[in-house]
Amino acid sequence: MSLTLKTKDFLKVVNQLSKVKVNKILEISRYWHIFGTGEEVTFTAYDGSNFMRVIVESDAEIDVMVKAEQLSKLIEKTTTEEITITVKDSSLEVKGNGKYYVEIVTEDEAYPSYEEYLPEDIADLDPLDVSTKVFSDIANINSSAVSKSNADGIYTCYLIKNNKAVTTDIIKVCISDTFDFGQDLLISSELMDLLASIEDDELYVWILERGLYVTSATTELYGPLHEGIEEYVDVNQIKQNTFDTEVELPTVNVQNVIDRLSLVMKEFDKNTVKLSFTKKGVQFSTKAGSNELVPFAKPVQDVEAFVCLLNSSFLRDILATVNTQSFSLVYGNDSAIGIKTATAEYYLALQEEDEEGSF
Repeated sequence: MSLTLKTKDFLKVVNQLSKVKVNKILEISRYWHIFGTGEEVTFTAYDGSNFMRVIVESDAEIDVMVKAEQLSKLIEKTTTEEITITVKDSSLEVKGNGKYYVEIVTEDEAYPSYEEYLPEDIADLDPLDVSTKVFSDIANINSSAVSKSNADGIYTCYLIKNNKAVTTDIIKVCISDTFDFGQDLLISSELMDLLASIEDDELYVWILERGLYVTSATTELYGPLHEGIEEYVDVNQIKQNTFDTEVELPTVNVQNVIDRLSLVMKEFDKNTVKLSFTKKGVQFSTKAGSNELVPFAKPVQDVEAFVCLLNSSFLRDILATVNTQSFSLVYGNDSAIGIKTATAEYYLALQEEDEEGSF
């Protein structure tokens, strides 16, 4: 059982499958399944929840579960034009610059499959035709506000509701425009990252009872939808709060100011900066007195004086996802400040003064 591919094609497979992260408590997730029927060869990765399968044209017949890390790193370091893999009794022979032997599963063990989660009549069901950019935009824009802690449960997920993608870690909120999927979805960060990683331009998406099944020209993906969508907090409530004034600031200028101020912040500052809204612009200040004024991107007739404290690191994370020359800053609420662009809006919780009432 052998398979020969051009090294560049093998690298494409490796790069795609490597997006599926290893589950530290599930040994099988450290392996990839390579299976060829004589018409095509599929490479499958599994993390305990999500399946990704990459398809290549080949008449090879092969069936092996191979140690993913060993194979991927070996292929990445191969400089020959082609690579041939051959299943041996106790290893996978990889022939490129030389002959190397990679660990395989030798026991009679079946690799997990997502086919059991697909309805028998899926061929009769009409999928949604979705641009890959839809998912990459959601991942890029909303990632700054999704929780990175597993303890936060559903807030490690992306909520798709009413043509909006919503993420929050309670301190930050992001709401962006997105594709009309026709129903509410709660998508895990891991699955969203995989959806955004597919390089083919066009995707076909089946929304099943418990998961998403996605196909493209070269890739298949299945992942379960996260439960608890009804428990996700209604972040739209924050928009009902009063934000009296809106000003426009140049994105790069603010990013640069935050970077400069971070150089002189002390550990006890906890990344806190003070924003003071003046007629000339917004002054950013540290607790030790370092400060810089950012002029407005557009003239403002009446500026409402306002002072607030916020975490500069969180603001930096948000601005890293803004791809416009300027953004709108809306303020006047004592609990949060808003950052708006043409396609997304963010809300960042304000920090309170210390017990002495000083900054």
